[in-house]
Amino acid sequence: MNNPSPTGVTNSVSGGIPPRHVEIGGRLESRRPAMIFPAAMTRRRLRYFIDLMVAGYHHALNPEPLIPSLRSERIALGIDLPELDTVPLWSARRSDGAVSIPFIEFILGQVDQSLDEIGCDQESVNAIEIRNLQRARRAIARVLKEVSPKGDPPPAYPRLRDLYVPAPILEELCGPEGLGAEVLRRCATLGQRAGGDPGH
Repeated sequence: MNNPSPTGVTNSVSGGIPPRHVEIGGRLESRRPAMIFPAAMTRRRLRYFIDLMVAGYHHALNPEPLIPSLRSERIALGIDLPELDTVPLWSARRSDGAVSIPFIEFILGQVDQSLDEIGCDQESVNAIEIRNLQRARRAIARVLKEVSPKGDPPPAYPRLRDLYVPAPILEELCGPEGLGAEVLRRCATLGQRAGGDPGH
């Protein structure tokens, strides 16, 4: 059984033994993420959070059929936050079309953090790809500003709020030609260039 750490992430990623160069304790955001997740795992983690957001959006638009659970992927990634499994079922749409996706600020923050980690991997990301990733991060920052009008940084842990986001903004993120799909396509290309990727 996985033992949760103070960061909300279990030790399952490293087989229960954390790398020697990772300091134990403190928040995940205060450590060097690249030391915890190799490049392929970072891309897989990015895919999980984008898939989670997209699942919430589509379930809010069409509650039937039920969206397959991402619980097994969350556990495989060592993310000890079972409340994330409820994101699709708790997503809802108002009569004006606005959609509420639980923990949307946290999810977008994790997407942004993963993009930052990938962009810092200079060995496998060339200058053009870095610029594309930076453009994606700017778009994520713009959406975060929309969902957090006070300009608060994304929370380090899931925080449930009654927050409805206008449909056009979420369509830009979660639609078939949206930002999320574009990011995943680019990351799949990176994984192929790296010689295989278990996350794609």
